[in-house]
Amino acid sequence: MPQLFFLRHAESEANAKHEYAGQLPIPLSTAGHKEAERTAKMLKKDVTIHAILSSTLQRALQTAFYFVDEYNIPMDPAELIVEQDMGVFAGQTYENAHNSKYFENDTNNRWNWKIPESGESYSMIADRVLKFLKGLEHLPKEQNILIITHGVTLRLIKGALENTLPIYNTSLTRNCEIFKTQFEKLGIKHQLESIYYLDPNSVAHRE
Repeated sequence: MPQLFFLRHAESEANAKHEYAGQLPIPLSTAGHKEAERTAKMLKKDVTIHAILSSTLQRALQTAFYFVDEYNIPMDPAELIVEQDMGVFAGQTYENAHNSKYFENDTNNRWNWKIPESGESYSMIADRVLKFLKGLEHLPKEQNILIITHGVTLRLIKGALENTLPIYNTSLTRNCEIFKTQFEKLGIKHQLESIYYLDPNSVAHRE
């Protein structure tokens, strides 16, 4: 069975400003570039990676660059694991969004909550995440694959791997935190192990 390493992208400029990025073309912050570079170097010391898949959003691609450079292997784009479309809330500060009557502040109640103006619900993200994971079921057993994605998307990926959907863990994943698992197939519970090379006291940003 392949070993999958899911990584949330490094700190973006939106993370640093406490804004929802959604699917906007937001780059990494200066700190984010340093986070990605250090994480790539540290992971290289511990793990051989055979393939890299990345969300097609700018902050994920910029994070992926450091791993491509470190491992000297190409990166394949994966549109199915882009971040949640935040619709009307994309680019808004957390505070402004949370004060809107249209915003669902209870993270547990977002499965069917569709964000106004073209936004996605968690169930819509889960549909594409499940399709993505289904495509990994027949990968060679000896492969280690790094997958670079986003906070909300990773929340649904974890739910799919732990076989709990439509229930999901609402905890936040830190930028550059990695979750490792031996992937078998959908429909069974996988064990996830966290790997984190940065400051253990760092705060997890919302996406």
